[in-house]
Amino acid sequence: MQRRSRRVTVSLEPADRRLIGELWLGSGLYEHASIASFSTFLLQAMQLGAPPSILRRTIRAMDDEVRHSILCFRLAARFLGVEQGPGPFVQPISPRGTPDEAAILAAVIEEGCVSETIAVAFAADALERTSDPDVRAALEAIVADEREHSQLAWDFVGWMIETRPHLAGLADATFARCLKVGDEEPDVPGWSPIAESFGHLSAASKAEVRRRMIERELRPRAAALAGGGAAAAGFRDAVAAAG
Repeated sequence: MQRRSRRVTVSLEPADRRLIGELWLGSGLYEHASIASFSTFLLQAMQLGAPPSILRRTIRAMDDEVRHSILCFRLAARFLGVEQGPGPFVQPISPRGTPDEAAILAAVIEEGCVSETIAVAFAADALERTSDPDVRAALEAIVADEREHSQLAWDFVGWMIETRPHLAGLADATFARCLKVGDEEPDVPGWSPIAESFGHLSAASKAEVRRRMIERELRPRAAALAGGGAAAAGFRDAVAAAG
């Protein structure tokens, strides 16, 4: 049974309060699911022979995601007026059989190097837009920790390319595919601009941050990771072709 939260936000319209609460609830569920993602990655990294530093940082990342989910659920409870938390996690999390190194590398590039790096920028931008103490405290913790998670992905990819140079071309192609500037996603139903004052960006704001990150950080970092040789030239050609 859900308990009533003692903390309420009385300065917002009910619809806005509900929207913000549901957005934080979604964030909490996402952070909770990330625990399983890092658990899977830990086992995959071990199967691939990743160095202890990668394993230690992955274990710390799992603990970070537990804390992040708690922070998000507390904010959801504040705005919704009812205590929030995750239910049973039903997705399988243990990889089986021989690891597919190419698939693992592509997934880490897409989910870690690209999506996580952009997500950090979303949170940092949201932090600048809010003066709410609770929201700021949560976002400050999330930005600091997720920045390290992003760097973990980049370091893992660098290690994979160094130890498995035959995957460099796959890495280039994956970066080129992921770094296209796509169409702007729509706002969630019932969106209100007030949500940007409480930790969540509009679709337009996200699109602008995404474009900025791709142009100023992600493409240069991906090209540098590929090195200065044929792989880097192939990456630059692929990005140019992708637009």
